[in-house]
Amino acid sequence: MQRIRFIALAIGAALTLGAAVSATASAALPEWFKGGAVITANVKFKGKSGAGLLQTKGGTQVKCTGGSAEGEIVPAKAISKTEVAFTGCELVGGGECKTVGDAAEEVKTKALKGELGYIEKPTKKVGLKLEPEEAGGLFANFICVLFIGMPEEMRGGMIAKTEPLNVEQTTGKLVLQQTPKGVQDFKKFEGGPETSLECKWLLQLSFEGCAWEETWEMEWQPAGTKVEVKA
Repeated sequence: MQRIRFIALAIGAALTLGAAVSATASAALPEWFKGGAVITANVKFKGKSGAGLLQTKGGTQVKCTGGSAEGEIVPAKAISKTEVAFTGCELVGGGECKTVGDAAEEVKTKALKGELGYIEKPTKKVGLKLEPEEAGGLFANFICVLFIGMPEEMRGGMIAKTEPLNVEQTTGKLVLQQTPKGVQDFKKFEGGPETSLECKWLLQLSFEGCAWEETWEMEWQPAGTKVEVKA
């Protein structure tokens, strides 16, 4: 009888421990996985986008025809050393936009970092928050032509929806949306503070809300590397 009782207690303890371990692992998600386990070393990536739109709440628009990005996944849910360059950028109703010292119609961000988080945990909607590596630094600054050069500054951050989830493959997708115009669709992670972009043009006394709209295709490096966003 005591032996049966001991076995029952042992099974109960094992089940309790297993449940606790499972709950702890679940609480850590979302995370980057590779080979069925949380990544333990940085993984480089490259990205490209199609046409994109930057728009302020006041209606000012900058359109770009494409973009490229490079950076690194950092264990277990971050990215760092990320640089983004938008190409074919023009101020709607004006002329070209460019970062000083770069090619015509090319706008570059500052060095960016990011972190995975739940936009909606019950529905497993995951996002990647992007913000400047430098605390309190600018997201980007560039000049657009409208009769004269108009310096523009961007600060803050933004959240891109991350796809797909729970599938290990060689590519991933980041989706940026704005709803309504000039307001990023996803503003915060569950239980976290709001994250938003703000823009300020020449002669403006203060920053106003702004948002990007575009889709990025990410490829993990070296080519053929498979990574998963586990949620």
